[in-house]
Amino acid sequence: LETLQDMRSLGVTPDVTSYFACICACRRAGAWEQALDLLNDAWAKEVEPDVECYSHVIRACREAKDQSTKLLQELRNWGPAPTAKRFHTTPMLKWTREMKQYGCGVRNEIDWQGDGAIPHCSVAGSWLLPSQDTVAVRLAERQAEL
Repeated sequence: LETLQDMRSLGVTPDVTSYFACICACRRAGAWEQALDLLNDAWAKEVEPDVECYSHVIRACREAKDQSTKLLQELRNWGPAPTAKRFHTTPMLKWTREMKQYGCGVRNEIDWQGDGAIPHCSVAGSWLLPSQDTVAVRLAERQAEL
């Protein structure tokens, strides 16, 4: 965590690659608790850990069987296509980790409040789903634009 804090103090925002490198270092050092802390910190800082991050934390947590089993189940819950982006919710809410558990390709990357142009999803064919009633009404009122 110190490396990531140092990055932030220098004005650099850690990304998933930064977290992955630190998790790998923890795994090699047998520091499973720190690896788990890094995974949780990534989610808390709204950096979405990928399958590789989870795999290395799981390896680091082998000593704490219940932790590695729990993480492995969380990863399995992501479904067969964990990087798929089928649905985008808006406005942005802080529950991406929970939504991944449904394994249906939900992403929470668009922060549209119902004003201005209707945002386009980053992946063609994705659905835009409202996560608040007011946004649902705005989308319904402007359905011709979709």
